[in-house]
Amino acid sequence: MRNLAIEQAGKAFFANTKTLQKLLTLTDVADVTPVYKDKRIADLVKKRVPFYEELQKEPIAIPDYHYLVNATPGTVLGKWTNEADSGSETAQEGTYQDQVFSTKLVVYKGSVGILGQKATKDIVDIMAKEQEIAMTALVRQIENTIINGDPSDNSGDGGPGDADSFSGFDDLTFGASQSSNKAGADITIEDMDAAVDYLVDEEGMDERQMIHVTNSSTKTQLSSEYYDLYRLPLEKVDINAGFRVESYRNSPILVSSYMPTTTDQKVVYTVDKETWKVPVFYDISQIELGRTGLSDDFLMFAQLALAYPKNDAGTIFRAFKIYGID
Repeated sequence: MRNLAIEQAGKAFFANTKTLQKLLTLTDVADVTPVYKDKRIADLVKKRVPFYEELQKEPIAIPDYHYLVNATPGTVLGKWTNEADSGSETAQEGTYQDQVFSTKLVVYKGSVGILGQKATKDIVDIMAKEQEIAMTALVRQIENTIINGDPSDNSGDGGPGDADSFSGFDDLTFGASQSSNKAGADITIEDMDAAVDYLVDEEGMDERQMIHVTNSSTKTQLSSEYYDLYRLPLEKVDINAGFRVESYRNSPILVSSYMPTTTDQKVVYTVDKETWKVPVFYDISQIELGRTGLSDDFLMFAQLALAYPKNDAGTIFRAFKIYGID
């Protein structure tokens, strides 16, 4: 039996929610509107941005992520001594610094005309098509921002080089000992060895903690050189995205389409997938905004950041960059 009182109350609440949405910011809207975690989005992220899946996600309750970093030089693994049983041990204590990373919004707003939906409802689901386009665009923008985010670029175009972006790999300063400038030459297996050896010998990392991120042409070049040297293909390893990829020294080589691709700008980033993190304030989500005029509107968005170990001087840890130009 229908309960008209409950139906009317529900309709009134829905109408008031839509009115309220127009007066609020995006974050406020998310607090009063159902947010949908679409499995299609999660699957698309795994396929499109595998290195995003490899980095450790950390859900947070406030927009700013506080990363307590042991910034004591030379004590990545701590110090130890051999002592006689009558010796006096000296306590070791790290120097911790609170590094704050502010999450930023990545947003796609879609709008589908109701007349178009009605005219094509027996042929194609326009809303589903638009949401698929939105999912792809949002995931690509997240990938682009993790690589190229630069908040000091005040272009105002809403892209990764924008004041409303977080800093990506390319915006970070790698010290002389943490980078290798190839000055236009091809990146080689020897360069990859230098990067891995530095992180193992100087920062106490295990090869299996690392991921290498580069473009497709550089990966192809490395694969070809490895075969020429050893008459073997690069070994493959399983990654969190659920498939196998080529690797070097037990670390997966992951490809991004937003890495530099010109001859003199090839880049490989090698980072620690355990301490380089993605703090997530809002996971990739969808909000139905309802009908505005003659269209049905929706938002797909995420609020996140790229966080990494560094000290107050800005020196980053547990990463290495091989690049083409100064």
